[in-house]
Amino acid sequence: MGFGKAFGISIALFIGVNFGFAILLSALAGTIGTFFSSMANMTILSSVLFGPIIYSPGITWLSLVNSIITGFTLNTMLLYIGYIVAPLLAALIGGRFGEGKGQSFGCWFLTACISFGVVLVMQIIFGAYTIGFIIEIIIYGVINGFFYGCFALLMSSSDFY
Repeated sequence: MGFGKAFGISIALFIGVNFGFAILLSALAGTIGTFFSSMANMTILSSVLFGPIIYSPGITWLSLVNSIITGFTLNTMLLYIGYIVAPLLAALIGGRFGEGKGQSFGCWFLTACISFGVVLVMQIIFGAYTIGFIIEIIIYGVINGFFYGCFALLMSSSDFY
């Protein structure tokens, strides 16, 4: 029961935070109407709900620091913060609901695998892909699974090592 609960909370929180940041960014840009009308496109919908999983954590952190140093717009900074906060929050809270270290790590890793799988399948079905992009999605999805999975592992409700 602990794994299912942790996984359900993790994926629901990941999708919810991504969607919340996407609405916030489009509202700040003044394109909220265009945002909701573009949700009919399944490729855009999958990118909005599962988008941060296809970006490496290192690239996201470096892009955030670079945008702060070189001058930034609020939308750019919020975009990178959303790419960091959504998986981190989902991993931390999902890891806390896992009953053991393995369940805590596994719930986030499965969330990451399903997330990059959805993006990958939508890109392949609707033809917006290259072989390099497919490999990149898979590699960054696994990197995100391991990177944020370590945070989930640390938040496990079992004894700390």
